[in-house]
Amino acid sequence: MAQNRNNNIAMIKFIAAIMVITGHMAYILGVSLPIVMGTGIQIIGVKIFFLIGGYLITKSWLSDPVPKRYAEKRFMRIVPPLLVYTIIAILFSGIFLSTLTLKEYFTNPVTWKYLKNIIFCIEYFLPGVFQNNIYPNAVNGSLWTLPVEVGLYIVIPIVIKVLKLDKEKKHILLYTITVGVCLFQLLHLLCFPTWTCIYYQTDWASAMALVPYYFIGMLYAISNLHEKLNLQLACFLMLITPCISRGEIVNEIILYTVFPYFVFSFAFSPKAYFSNVFSKGDISYGMYLYGFFVQQIIANYLVNTSININKTRMLWLIVSILVTIIMALITNKIVEKPVQKKLQTHLYGNTEKV
Repeated sequence: MAQNRNNNIAMIKFIAAIMVITGHMAYILGVSLPIVMGTGIQIIGVKIFFLIGGYLITKSWLSDPVPKRYAEKRFMRIVPPLLVYTIIAILFSGIFLSTLTLKEYFTNPVTWKYLKNIIFCIEYFLPGVFQNNIYPNAVNGSLWTLPVEVGLYIVIPIVIKVLKLDKEKKHILLYTITVGVCLFQLLHLLCFPTWTCIYYQTDWASAMALVPYYFIGMLYAISNLHEKLNLQLACFLMLITPCISRGEIVNEIILYTVFPYFVFSFAFSPKAYFSNVFSKGDISYGMYLYGFFVQQIIANYLVNTSININKTRMLWLIVSILVTIIMALITNKIVEKPVQKKLQTHLYGNTEKV
């Protein structure tokens, strides 16, 4: 049963990655954006990632609350694939995409600034790359969420430590903190919608839109909410939400309540029909890393042709998804799995799962 649930989670993350790619394709090709629950489909995909991320990171800490091991696991999960992607993006862009000569490209200091992505100081540009695209210059617009997630890797254990200070009121405190974070974001939407807070090249005001979902994921990991999950009820609630959806604030409240219930009801269902497809591993991180870059390469090709983008957008979406999946599978095979295997041996002597 536990393995089936893990497969369900891998499938949910895969679907979320497809949603993100679909939404980004609209911007990259300059076509209409698919809307789900009152917001762009890519935003829903990212919120699913943060819901599942909050749940999994909390479970990881609770199962092994040793800071050094926790930090090593998080570092080795995120950084090696990111490092490989960054090097590939720099080299491929310089050789095949940049309008600069190889000498101009590789001697340009902006090129090597892109390596700052490895330390989560996000750089979006490479010299002479994607300048004429419909969505110009951005090499990978997906990476902005990385500093947010890494920051939450630090916050979650601290919150759990605080909860343990008063074990009798742990659940009350947990609900209070989670509701407080959600209310803060609703206040932000109502009163300060244009507020920005740039630090470490990340807009942390925009990032606040994602933080509640990490805390909601933590709530499902610690509380007994999973005992109340029912997939049939969750599907019914999702079906009726369009009838009561009225404006941004109401939509957000639905996304804080009904939507997580649906996601986790599916995650904890006994067995999904396609769950066995995902039994070999989770490729969603690789899809996250390569999706936007692959889409921009396709768009770079299209701007130099007479192809009607609007009429053929589904074709290019399918092509971008397939190429991204191939890159993600390769990353999972040659980077993620070997790294995780070595880490497991290093931390536990090959006796426990990382």
